[in-house]
Amino acid sequence: MKYCENCGAQVEEGTRYCTRCGTPVKEKTAQETTSRKPEYQHATPYVAREREFYAQGNEGYYGSRDTGAAGFGVLGFFFPIVGLILFLVWKDTLPKRAKGAGIGALVKVLLGVGIILLYIIFVAIILGIRY
Repeated sequence: MKYCENCGAQVEEGTRYCTRCGTPVKEKTAQETTSRKPEYQHATPYVAREREFYAQGNEGYYGSRDTGAAGFGVLGFFFPIVGLILFLVWKDTLPKRAKGAGIGALVKVLLGVGIILLYIIFVAIILGIRY
Protein backbone atom coordinates (compact mmCIF):
# COMPACT_ATOMS: atom_id res chain seq x y z
CA MET A 1 0.00 0.00 0.00
CA LYS A 2 1.29 3.48 -0.89
CA TYR A 3 0.42 6.93 0.38
CA CYS A 4 -0.15 10.12 -1.57
CA GLU A 5 2.75 12.55 -1.09
CA ASN A 6 0.36 15.51 -1.21
CA CYS A 7 -2.52 14.59 1.13
CA GLY A 8 -1.36 11.35 2.77
CA ALA A 9 -4.34 9.25 1.64
CA GLN A 10 -3.82 5.56 0.96
CA VAL A 11 -3.38 4.84 -2.73
CA GLU A 12 -3.75 1.35 -4.17
CA GLU A 13 -0.90 -0.15 -6.16
CA GLY A 14 -1.07 0.67 -9.86
CA THR A 15 -3.20 3.78 -9.38
CA ARG A 16 -1.90 6.79 -11.29
CA TYR A 17 -3.79 9.52 -9.42
CA CYS A 18 -4.79 10.01 -5.79
CA THR A 19 -8.52 9.42 -5.31
CA ARG A 20 -8.73 12.13 -2.64
CA CYS A 21 -6.81 15.09 -4.10
CA GLY A 22 -6.10 14.07 -7.72
CA THR A 23 -2.33 14.46 -7.49
CA PRO A 24 -0.37 12.19 -9.83
CA VAL A 25 1.23 9.31 -7.92
CA LYS A 26 4.90 8.79 -8.72
CA GLU A 27 6.28 5.32 -9.18
CA LYS A 28 9.37 4.72 -7.06
CA THR A 29 12.65 4.00 -8.77
CA ALA A 30 14.90 1.13 -7.69
CA GLN A 31 17.15 3.56 -5.81
CA GLU A 32 14.22 5.05 -3.82
CA THR A 33 12.97 1.57 -2.95
CA THR A 34 16.32 0.48 -1.49
CA SER A 35 17.08 3.76 0.25
CA ARG A 36 16.66 4.10 4.00
CA LYS A 37 13.10 4.84 5.03
CA PRO A 38 12.38 7.70 7.41
CA GLU A 39 12.01 6.99 11.13
CA TYR A 40 8.28 7.61 10.99
CA GLN A 41 7.57 5.04 8.29
CA HIS A 42 5.07 3.25 10.52
CA ALA A 43 3.29 6.43 11.59
CA THR A 44 -0.06 7.39 10.16
CA PRO A 45 0.08 9.52 7.02
CA TYR A 46 -1.08 12.59 8.97
CA VAL A 47 1.72 12.27 11.53
CA ALA A 48 4.29 11.73 8.78
CA ARG A 49 3.15 14.85 6.91
CA GLU A 50 3.10 16.89 10.12
CA ARG A 51 6.68 15.91 10.97
CA GLU A 52 7.85 16.78 7.47
CA PHE A 53 6.01 20.12 7.73
CA TYR A 54 7.82 21.03 10.95
CA ALA A 55 11.14 19.72 9.63
CA GLN A 56 10.89 22.28 6.81
CA GLY A 57 10.89 25.08 9.39
CA ASN A 58 7.20 25.95 9.27
CA GLU A 59 5.46 27.20 12.40
CA GLY A 60 2.48 24.92 12.03
CA TYR A 61 -0.99 25.18 13.47
CA TYR A 62 -0.01 26.13 17.01
CA GLY A 63 2.62 28.63 15.94
CA SER A 64 0.09 30.69 14.00
CA ARG A 65 -2.24 30.77 17.03
CA ASP A 66 0.44 31.66 19.56
CA THR A 67 -0.03 35.43 19.51
CA GLY A 68 -0.50 37.89 22.33
CA ALA A 69 -0.11 36.76 25.91
CA ALA A 70 -1.51 39.75 27.82
CA GLY A 71 -4.92 38.18 28.43
CA PHE A 72 -3.38 35.03 29.82
CA GLY A 73 -1.01 37.13 31.93
CA VAL A 74 -4.03 38.83 33.54
CA LEU A 75 -5.67 35.44 34.03
CA GLY A 76 -2.50 34.12 35.64
CA PHE A 77 -2.33 37.18 37.89
CA PHE A 78 -5.86 36.80 39.25
CA PHE A 79 -5.72 33.00 39.40
CA PRO A 80 -2.07 32.00 39.94
CA ILE A 81 -2.74 28.26 40.09
CA VAL A 82 -4.45 28.45 36.69
CA GLY A 83 -1.49 30.44 35.34
CA LEU A 84 0.91 27.80 36.60
CA ILE A 85 -1.13 24.98 35.08
CA LEU A 86 -1.39 26.79 31.73
CA PHE A 87 2.34 27.45 31.78
CA LEU A 88 3.12 23.77 32.35
CA VAL A 89 0.64 22.59 29.70
CA TRP A 90 1.58 25.11 27.01
CA LYS A 91 5.33 25.52 27.49
CA ASP A 92 6.15 23.34 24.45
CA THR A 93 3.24 23.99 22.09
CA LEU A 94 2.31 27.64 22.78
CA PRO A 95 5.41 29.23 24.35
CA LYS A 96 4.24 32.86 24.13
CA ARG A 97 0.95 32.16 25.88
CA ALA A 98 2.70 29.97 28.43
CA LYS A 99 5.16 32.74 29.19
CA GLY A 100 2.36 35.28 29.68
CA ALA A 101 0.38 33.01 32.01
CA GLY A 102 3.52 32.08 33.95
CA ILE A 103 4.65 35.69 34.37
CA GLY A 104 1.18 36.72 35.55
CA ALA A 105 1.17 33.96 38.17
CA LEU A 106 4.72 34.78 39.26
CA VAL A 107 3.97 38.48 39.65
CA LYS A 108 0.92 37.70 41.78
CA VAL A 109 2.86 35.33 44.05
CA LEU A 110 5.78 37.77 44.48
CA LEU A 111 3.38 40.64 45.11
CA GLY A 112 1.53 38.56 47.70
CA VAL A 113 4.77 37.63 49.48
CA GLY A 114 5.85 41.28 49.45
CA ILE A 115 2.55 42.43 50.97
CA ILE A 116 2.78 39.78 53.70
CA LEU A 117 6.34 40.88 54.55
CA LEU A 118 5.26 44.53 54.73
CA TYR A 119 2.38 43.54 56.99
CA ILE A 120 4.71 41.63 59.33
CA ILE A 121 7.13 44.58 59.46
CA PHE A 122 4.26 47.00 60.12
CA VAL A 123 2.88 44.84 62.94
CA ALA A 124 6.36 44.47 64.46
CA ILE A 125 6.85 48.24 64.42
CA ILE A 126 3.44 48.90 65.98
CA LEU A 127 3.98 46.30 68.73
CA GLY A 128 7.51 47.52 69.35
CA ILE A 129 6.43 51.16 69.75
CA ARG A 130 3.61 50.42 72.18
CA TYR A 131 5.71 48.48 74.66
